[in-house]
Amino acid sequence: MRICSWNSRGSSWPGFLAQTQFYITGLSLDILCILDTRISDENQAKKIASYFACYFDHSSFVLSNGQSGGILILWNSSTVNLEVITSHARFIHCQVTDLANDKTWITTFIYAYPHKPLQSNMWNDLKNIHAHSNFPRLLIGDFNNVIASEEKIGGNSPWNVYMQNFIRFLNDIQVTSLKAEELIRILLRILLLLLVPLVTNLIFGTDMFLEKVFQLNNDLLEVQRNEEIFWAQRAKANWLALGDKNTRFFQTKATIRKKTNKISKIKNDAGFWLENHNNIVDLFVQDFQKRYKVINQASAEDIFNFVNIIEPIITEEDNNRLLKEVSQDEILNAVNSIGALKAPGPDGIHTIFYQKHWEVVKGSLSSLVCDFFLNKSSLNLLNHTNIALIPKVEKPNLVSRYRPISLCNVAYKVISKIIVTRLRKILDKCISKNQGAFAPGRSILDNILVAHEMFSNFNKTKANDGAMAVKLDLEKA
Repeated sequence: MRICSWNSRGSSWPGFLAQTQFYITGLSLDILCILDTRISDENQAKKIASYFACYFDHSSFVLSNGQSGGILILWNSSTVNLEVITSHARFIHCQVTDLANDKTWITTFIYAYPHKPLQSNMWNDLKNIHAHSNFPRLLIGDFNNVIASEEKIGGNSPWNVYMQNFIRFLNDIQVTSLKAEELIRILLRILLLLLVPLVTNLIFGTDMFLEKVFQLNNDLLEVQRNEEIFWAQRAKANWLALGDKNTRFFQTKATIRKKTNKISKIKNDAGFWLENHNNIVDLFVQDFQKRYKVINQASAEDIFNFVNIIEPIITEEDNNRLLKEVSQDEILNAVNSIGALKAPGPDGIHTIFYQKHWEVVKGSLSSLVCDFFLNKSSLNLLNHTNIALIPKVEKPNLVSRYRPISLCNVAYKVISKIIVTRLRKILDKCISKNQGAFAPGRSILDNILVAHEMFSNFNKTKANDGAMAVKLDLEKA
């Protein structure tokens, strides 16, 4: 967990956004608190938060009083759960949970009044707030005060009643202040984290030594890149791209995914909880076999009769486009259209392998694809899938709350992509106008408007015959 509090001294100066992003990416932050934002408008605060939405999806703030004060907290809800308990003009009091290790504590982000006579009431407010919490606590921010004279450089001695009030407050809530030398060590460590990428630009004396340093540096970068890819695959953070040096984030994300994806217990039809692994497996298998069992399967004659009553709408030109020989460009476009790190099939090979080594694999893959389209070769060897269970709700407790999906091999996906791309051009004429989805230019949301208009018409109908609407459950469609 990495938390940073920064007194930005305003948010309108040139370079504020770049400086903030530098801290976020350089320190791989989970929580960032910006103090003294000098933002007095709520829309402006939300606008500043939106600039960093690719790093933090949640925010909270207190507005400034004119050009004084203001606090903005940004955090990533995939790694940390932050709940604001109370807000004040000069602090935000929160409960924080690290999702990776499930540890919870209280954090108060403080930007104390620079005018010290105003601090006493704030310390008393904070003392009363912390008295009602048994969690570990962290106070972070700009306190505009010190607990020892050596912490202040220049000027008059800080030992006065305001300093005594501050020390008394810290003792009352039982927290320990970091000493100046400890803060310096932390700042040096932060500086090192920010400057590590600059090592690649250092120049040394001898050519031999320079060559050795660059070789070791390249080896290190290769190891880091491989580690990043490994954890990125496990994390499934699709909104991040390869090259984002954020392995620690990937590790945390993977840990959370593993914890979330594990089915530790499930409720059966009788309402009893099953916690034994084998019993859970048997319940899923039996339920899906029952759910997807074919009942009253149509005979070949019925299918033939049904097909004969359908009016042909595919023209000869359409048919020629569907059956034309597959080109290398079609195959390559299909490969590139698949997510690089999408979950692999039984062969365990991700799409990125085909994309990065296309010149090596294009011959074998092209032969396989072309053989299928030209000779109608069987795909039995490829058409094996891993079944993954996707939760329909946040905390599923029944088998019916999970949706099974098939994880196919990349070669099978490529063939499917080519077929889909060709069919997409004629789907509009093949699918009934009543169907609100699965065709270009249509949206399933249109059905909501149709249903709304239909029920509105029901309410206006004066006929004695009445009206009825039927909702069909197409779970197995």
